[in-house]
Formats: sequence, C-alpha cells, structure tokens
Amino acid sequence: GGVDNKPTADTYLELSKKTRITKIQTYHWNYGSGSSSPGLIMIIDLNYQHSDGGYDTHQFNAKGVDGMGGVPNAYWVVEPNLVLDPGRYQILDSDSSTWAQNSETGGRGITKVWGVVE
Repeated sequence: GGVDNKPTADTYLELSKKTRITKIQTYHWNYGSGSSSPGLIMIIDLNYQHSDGGYDTHQFNAKGVDGMGGVPNAYWVVEPNLVLDPGRYQILDSDSSTWAQNSETGGRGITKVWGVVE
C-alpha cells in the first residue's frame, strides 16, 4: 500500500524467547525522494527501567540501500548480532521525518527484524 512519512505510533518488538537479532531494516520512501544519508537504528530495552528513569539503549549506524526505481537510501539496514532476552523493545530511527508508516501498520514505522532463537 501507499505510505506516508513520520510514524504516528511507537514501533515495538515483542520477543517470547531469547533471540539473536541478525538484521533490522527500516523503510524511508519519503514520497520517492528517499533519504539524504542513513542514520541510526536504535533498540530500547523496555524490560528494566533504571532508577534515573532511563532504559538501556543499543544504537547502530545504518547502511543505506536504494529502493525501487533507484530511490536513494530507501532502506536503512543494520546487522547488530545482538542477543536479547524475552520481552518488549522499542525500535527507533534517527530520521522519523522520512521513516515510512501507513494505516496497515497502525501508524508504526515500517520495520523488518530478522533473528534466530538462541
């Protein structure tokens, strides 16, 4: 389906088992303009809040991959090789202004996550 920019809802990853995250991809169609350069993809561990109110955050520099018709950096890709325990995690992208979302995702940023159960 068609997409708009700037997610209107948070994007979460729910894991039922300990999992090694091997790849994460976010989509930046940006009405056919893509993104000027890839930025960061972040994973926030919502399973434990520190006494200061913060959470553990893992951030990774993304590699840009051109999309359909040569749209520059339409896909941002990271290969974190990060083992996560069961629980809930939030996925963030450093350029929400070009991160795609639509009604099919409930306004969440379009994201794919690959992993292997440990």
